Amino acid sequence: MDVLHTPREEGISLLHRAQRLLRQLRRWKTLHDQRHQLASLSDAMLKDIGLSRADAEREASRPFWDDPGKPL
Repeated sequence: MDVLHTPREEGISLLHRAQRLLRQLRRWKTLHDQRHQLASLSDAMLKDIGLSRADAEREASRPFWDDPGKPL
């Protein structure tokens, strides 16, 4: 019997990988939505939060997988 790779442990590992994937997909969806919302703000709203239209467009143009919260 291989004590390092029991079917139960492999199932748990698969479950953890699936959960991690779902968390990542949710994070990407959130980033996409936030960037879309940022792009739709008026110039006055952007000024209120200290951003220019160019700043907002630059952020909104980033791909969904480009996560500023993820360590390099």
